[in-house]
Amino acid sequence: DDVLYGLQVANLAGTADSGNEYALYQAGTSWDFGLYVEDDARFTVANAAGGSANPIDITASLGIIDGSDTYEGIDINLTNADHAGTGNTLTGLDIAGITADGQASEYAISIGSGWDRIFSADWSAGTHRAAAMPISVTSTLANTTGTNWVQGPTISPVQNADGAGGTHQLYALGINAASTSAGTLAGTEEQYGLYVSNQGLASTENAYGLYVASQSGATNNYAAIFAGGNVGIGDTSPASLLTVGDGDDFQVGSTGNVSTTGTLAIGASGTALLQHLSGTATWDPASLTNNTSTNTTVTLTGVTTSDVCYAGHAQIGANKVVLSAHPSAANTVYVTLLNLSGATLDV
Repeated sequence: DDVLYGLQVANLAGTADSGNEYALYQAGTSWDFGLYVEDDARFTVANAAGGSANPIDITASLGIIDGSDTYEGIDINLTNADHAGTGNTLTGLDIAGITADGQASEYAISIGSGWDRIFSADWSAGTHRAAAMPISVTSTLANTTGTNWVQGPTISPVQNADGAGGTHQLYALGINAASTSAGTLAGTEEQYGLYVSNQGLASTENAYGLYVASQSGATNNYAAIFAGGNVGIGDTSPASLLTVGDGDDFQVGSTGNVSTTGTLAIGASGTALLQHLSGTATWDPASLTNNTSTNTTVTLTGVTTSDVCYAGHAQIGANKVVLSAHPSAANTVYVTLLNLSGATLDV
């Protein structure tokens, strides 16, 4: 239980004044390393009540970066061995948990403004997966009452400044997947702006891959807007603006046209609309005296004798006539024109 110090700097006697007191100071910029430690390094600071403390304070004034210069505030370089067995954990940066309270805001990492990117990841070897910000959240809560929240990234943007004119856009999460590739990629390349994979636990009643709560507060509130591209539900290669079912079974086009290979049910009773067929034919009936009729047949592929048919004629206009149609046989529609105008009619 002995304590052994390679170097010990005693506490500063007296009361510190407004200047800077250094326990250890390395001057100059010609050193390769200001501090080089091969064993574990520990920094422990206990601040007094009402005071502030920075266990590690990295302050640097950069000169002009005029080429391929690199400057890193903290450089963590871990040489990873080929580990044996399972259950190993390698952490580049580990921030232990704290006891949260309601009197302060606790941040594991607080990042100021001005950065081009908050995180930048470079995967150049190993498994073919580049994840800029993979996040794993583990909960050990065992509450038997109330609601237990286990959340990954929680983003709460706050607009504190007043805007005058222009367009002000506030993004809780902005994803720009306009990636670039300097090399040639063989095989199949797939790019996802957002990929959600959610595996519910065995005891979970409901598992949601994506849940959007009710939107409120604005003049116009939208749950989701897809400004372009086709949307597939159960279809990974949607052929239309909205496609449902593997094999493009149900489609809604950009002009509102609907097509389906299945059955459409209309109304609360679920009356089935089996299909909608249409056909045209050229028909110039002879002159009809009042209260007489004429007929013709029109080929309509797919129609059956149990279907309901409607007919129209481009030359009827406002004349008082009755134009009826019914299937007389498979693929055949029988059309009748009855003149009720009170005079001879030639359409």
